[in-house]
Amino acid sequence: MTVGYVDVWTDNIISGWAETPGGGTPAEIRVEIDGRYVGSVLADLYRSDLQRNVGYSIDISNFPRGLARKMALRVGGDDLVLRPTGADSAPERATHSLYGGMWIDRDGWRDVLDGKISRGEVDDALAQQLVDFERDGYIIIPGAVDKDLLDRLNRDIEDVWAGKVDGLKIESYSVDIGLLRVVPVDNQYRYGSTKLLDPHLRLSSARYATSAPRVVKFLEAIFEERARAFQQLCFTMGSQQPIHKDTAYVKVDGNPMSMAATWLALEDISEGTGELEYYVGSHRSPDYVFGGISKWMEHSPGQHEDFLDSLHRDAEQLGQKRSKFLGHAGDVLVWHADLAHGGSKITNPGVTRKSLVTHYTAKSHSPFYMRSLNHKQVEVNGVSFTSQYGEINA
Repeated sequence: MTVGYVDVWTDNIISGWAETPGGGTPAEIRVEIDGRYVGSVLADLYRSDLQRNVGYSIDISNFPRGLARKMALRVGGDDLVLRPTGADSAPERATHSLYGGMWIDRDGWRDVLDGKISRGEVDDALAQQLVDFERDGYIIIPGAVDKDLLDRLNRDIEDVWAGKVDGLKIESYSVDIGLLRVVPVDNQYRYGSTKLLDPHLRLSSARYATSAPRVVKFLEAIFEERARAFQQLCFTMGSQQPIHKDTAYVKVDGNPMSMAATWLALEDISEGTGELEYYVGSHRSPDYVFGGISKWMEHSPGQHEDFLDSLHRDAEQLGQKRSKFLGHAGDVLVWHADLAHGGSKITNPGVTRKSLVTHYTAKSHSPFYMRSLNHKQVEVNGVSFTSQYGEINA
């Protein structure tokens, strides 16, 4: 009979030892999350206390906090299952993704919505938005940001590029030499493949625009609590970024799929400027699992190209339509954490595509960077704003 024991089970590491009958071959440790297989290791590490190679160690320090409570180790086939003390019980209803999600991502979500409607928690307009979001992976809120606030934000952004605002950085990519820079704001890079990082760090107008009432109402509906805004990217030109999913790069602790993003049109967007494009319904494609165990690309960077290719394969196999967002100034598109999206090819060079992207999670969750950084947060219109680049100017 296979035997197995756990010595350590934390949010960072799971270790112990296991042995097959007779000890002829190493025991296989199959890792499961909520009952679904995600990977395996062999118990073949040397244990000085046992004087044989029967140890195992699983590093989960780069996984979301709390995931360890959902894990189980199946040792030697189906014979023995090890769980942490205080393990979470099976979820009430399974989410579409192995890596969690919001209530709209769970089986039976429509029954939950009907209950919210009957209790008066959700009005007809919001209910339709939720239905559309669950089906398509995005919604559009026309005129979500009023003209006066939008004009103020655009003036503030111009001041940033004119060198009148300190403390902000840009990320700029030089295609010709393949160089990615993160440097203080420099106007010479503005009209290339450049992102202004976290303008909400210094611009109150960015915080107010991305916490507009109709946007906040929807975010609070999908999170079932207040929202946390933790990353912003401001563009002058189209990014032409390949179609991707945020969940591969933008890391949320506690529940990687409890995330949404907004794309605010800072001007009327015209075709050919590298406008936002996406595969409708792609948030319901199967998980792409890096290294056999993680939603996050950094766990297995060598798979990145295959990951990007898989999004197009999924779209073709599942009949997901490729669509574009040609928004008017003040319009906001809200997308699901797992919607496949990117910047379309620029066919009208020299024409701007001014936009502001913001990533949010539920306030009870945190971006991964908050494990090591604890910068002051500022609340605006019920949204908690934080940045990895410093303290927010209130």
